[in-house]
Amino acid sequence: MLSAEDFFDLSDWAHPELFTGNEPVWQAFSRLKSYLSDVLQPNL
Repeated sequence: MLSAEDFFDLSDWAHPELFTGNEPVWQAFSRLKSYLSDVLQPNL
């Protein structure tokens, strides 16, 4: 199975916690909305 590490160098990336374990890289899409809600801060 292809993990995020097979596609990206996560060691110097700001959001490695978006990818967990050795799951397929596309599984991160299911967490993307909630992750962005937690990480992004409104700047009005």
